[in-house]
Amino acid sequence: MGKVIAGIVVLVIIIFGGLYLFDVDQEEEGSLPSVEVDVEGDAGSLPEYEVRGPEVETREVTVEVPVVDAPEDDADGEETELVDDEGINADVDAEVDVDENNNR
Repeated sequence: MGKVIAGIVVLVIIIFGGLYLFDVDQEEEGSLPSVEVDVEGDAGSLPEYEVRGPEVETREVTVEVPVVDAPEDDADGEETELVDDEGINADVDAEVDVDENNNR
């Protein structure tokens, strides 16, 4: 194991030493070659695929929506009882704090 680590250390030293021992200066800008292409022929074609989607069935369903009779809010802040057609109660407790001396 010690020889492997020593070998890796020596390799790293050689790589870093090689980078710092050589001085590379760019003398001329590079450029891409200029190429002219004249293409004639068939346009080609895309591959064809057959894709099958999931089989989905649809049907019409009539849903009965319950009507909720909601009386207007009581001005005195008393409890109001709401009952729908199926007898489901929804009690609403409303507490109102009124400051009669509020001078705004």
